[in-house]
Amino acid sequence: MPEELWAGQIDRALEHHPQALTRDELSAATGLRHLEIRRALAWKRHRDRRRYEQDPQTPEVG
Repeated sequence: MPEELWAGQIDRALEHHPQALTRDELSAATGLRHLEIRRALAWKRHRDRRRYEQDPQTPEVG
């Protein structure tokens, strides 16, 4: 699933840039297009929501 791989690229880029990044900066840091970034972030939200639904004791992310 490419969204999962893109999400990993975003996570790694954010580790090196702890300050907030604009979309253009995140795109430059990851090599991803804006659409790929949106799809990766949507995948992460969906994954986090599913984890929370499976274990309501886990704090919801986002």
